[in-house]
Amino acid sequence: VIVKGRGVSKQLVAYVQLSPKMNITDFQPLMNHYLGRYLPPYMIPTQVMVMDKIPTLINGKTNYKGLPEIRLTSCLSKDKKDPSCTTEVYLLSLWKKLLDSSSVSVEDNFFKVGGNSLMAMRLISKINKDMDISIPLISLFKHPTIKMFASLIKNPVQKRDWSPLVPMISGGERPPFFCVHPVGGHVLCYNKITNHWADNRPFYALQAKGLEEGEEPLDSIKCMAREYIKAIKRVQPVGPYLIGGWSFGGLVATEIVRQLIGEGDNVALLILIDASTKIDKFRKVDLEDESLLYSELIKHYNVRSCKLGKRVSPKQRLIQLLEWGGSKPFGKAAGSTKHVIKVAKAHYQALQEFSIPYIKDVPVVLLRAKENPDKEYDLGWKNYVDNLEVFEVAGNHWGVIHNESALSYSRMIQNAIDLFVDDKKLSQSRA
Repeated sequence: VIVKGRGVSKQLVAYVQLSPKMNITDFQPLMNHYLGRYLPPYMIPTQVMVMDKIPTLINGKTNYKGLPEIRLTSCLSKDKKDPSCTTEVYLLSLWKKLLDSSSVSVEDNFFKVGGNSLMAMRLISKINKDMDISIPLISLFKHPTIKMFASLIKNPVQKRDWSPLVPMISGGERPPFFCVHPVGGHVLCYNKITNHWADNRPFYALQAKGLEEGEEPLDSIKCMAREYIKAIKRVQPVGPYLIGGWSFGGLVATEIVRQLIGEGDNVALLILIDASTKIDKFRKVDLEDESLLYSELIKHYNVRSCKLGKRVSPKQRLIQLLEWGGSKPFGKAAGSTKHVIKVAKAHYQALQEFSIPYIKDVPVVLLRAKENPDKEYDLGWKNYVDNLEVFEVAGNHWGVIHNESALSYSRMIQNAIDLFVDDKKLSQSRA
């Protein structure tokens, strides 16, 4: 199975050598049925080419250059409906420009045709500015097609009380996994992980307060944990709970676990995604000097490939990248960028006052990025937990938001839950 095509036309193609008793008419439905039990649609080959023999090299490995080219059918929506209103026409023009594709239709899912968290921020910022409205970024995840988003603009949902819960995957009968946001508060960083979420288990992300107009961010990890537990219990009133978080989110997750245990609740598993215990360095950071903050956020949004002038400051660089993708002159922070910066600053302040709790009698899994430069293999967690397992994941700290590493993280999270948690016993204990 290999990737063919470019941009939004990328798709998986399976080259197969069938046994004499099998024909392609029977094989493809069987393949789709079998893979559908273990993989999301995102990972199932969309086209199959039958070959008499798969070409090999002298050493017996597959000769990929010897595989014939295949005429790709579009992976975009086959229903090419024309825009039905001026709002859809406007949104379609934005999507085509942002995704660099003239083939996008009003029925295509933004995140499945090449959109990512950085593009999403630029898109929402542009829409809010052009239309003088205030739609939160996470709305794009809940309304990912042009038709759905246009309907939201025309019929805005009445503003409800703030909740940190974002159902990235809400279907499934197995106990849910709750995953806390990193610094900056957004949870679209988990989108690529959930694209590979293959089992029947809900995935709830916990997003920070302060990302929408009129909200003030929380600057205490203990307060964050208290609010997140209230939200978790609205979905799952009793434990045992599955809790996790990436980077800063892992630290917040430890406090959530501490408070749950203190309230007499049971935690089945804590998963730390490349979260470090080395937080003393943040106590020395001058919060008035925001250069570190901006530099870290630039890495977070995976924008190293954009070309910017050498004289552009970290703050100007972040604003330019998030608002314009590096293509236009920088200006004042607007829309979602302003909120992300404010929330991130509150998170750094929270780190300065936080002491990592000791977690006892709870299985803890650390997914350590292989390229993490920390010389301590367990990133220092042996000093804070009494039941720790460490697994390496290829890539660096930012692999969660990269396609090539997100698959590994997704599988490792699910494998860890399967390895350490018995879902049947979990469900029985909740009954």
